[in-house]
Amino acid sequence: MANQTIYPFGPGGQLPTDAVVGVETVSSAVSDFSIADTEYRQIVRFVGGHIFTKNFGSKKGNIVTVAKSGGEYTTIASAVAGTSDGDTILIFPGVYEEAVEMFGKERHLVGVCKDTCILTNGTGNYDTPPLEANIGSVSNLTIIADNYDPTTPDPSVNNNNAAYGIHIEYANATAYTFHIYNCKIVAKWSAGIGLGLRYNQTVIIEDSELVSESVSLWSEWSQVRVEMGGLFFHNDASGNTSGTGKLIVSNTRLTGKKAALVMESVENKPGTVNAEFIGCTLKSEDYGVTSSVIYRWPGTTTPSGKLCGSKISLAESSHGNNNEELNA
Repeated sequence: MANQTIYPFGPGGQLPTDAVVGVETVSSAVSDFSIADTEYRQIVRFVGGHIFTKNFGSKKGNIVTVAKSGGEYTTIASAVAGTSDGDTILIFPGVYEEAVEMFGKERHLVGVCKDTCILTNGTGNYDTPPLEANIGSVSNLTIIADNYDPTTPDPSVNNNNAAYGIHIEYANATAYTFHIYNCKIVAKWSAGIGLGLRYNQTVIIEDSELVSESVSLWSEWSQVRVEMGGLFFHNDASGNTSGTGKLIVSNTRLTGKKAALVMESVENKPGTVNAEFIGCTLKSEDYGVTSSVIYRWPGTTTPSGKLCGSKISLAESSHGNNNEELNA
């Protein structure tokens, strides 16, 4: 062991290609998935005389595996259904074509390699995106809402048949925390992530890439056409309880054909959002890095000191972003 090299992976890192190739069997890899002295489990992989480590998942539950062959489960959805709160689901390379519903279920989805562990849904809609979640975590995955029909012109798309890559919204999400780390999330017709923050809920997005390939879509609830971006979020649109949801986005790239970031302030509801952006890059195919990459819902009046409408505020700790509107 003295001649071996230890490679710790910091924020934004991922397992190297040879580490993935070196996983001879699922069972041998799981035997190396040990508990670290943190809130996360630690992947430790011995490959070619080297040790690779990475903190992911949760240490308080059990570990199960998803793989095309040799795992305990062959689909992510079945693993979510067969596990309990706090469990970590270790996902091996493959394209998993499914819709995973994780609302109210504290699971920790961990891919062994972001580039080769892909969750996608080519037949999904607003109600069946690749992933619905509001508690737990997802890390080291590529997630693609690929419901793209080239025979259907973009203006006909509405919010009912356009899927987010991840949809984060649930009535009972109060005090929940959901963490996205080192993921690439893409939506062909809508926002990469669609997020409705409940009061006292926290959503953290770190070291990720959020992409929208949509020009715009028709919002049936607002009866207006809106742009979509890598991230779309709003305050609680359904509840009548006051309180603040917290959004933290750091070291993340948001891109879109037009907007990169889209916000809606639901003025007739008491819930609010405090949004913190640190070291984020916003860019659009049409607008470049101009102020137009941030899009507020049509009809929104934003008072001085607010980020969007009267319900969404920018955290005083926001800094280091390429768009000055997101720097406090």
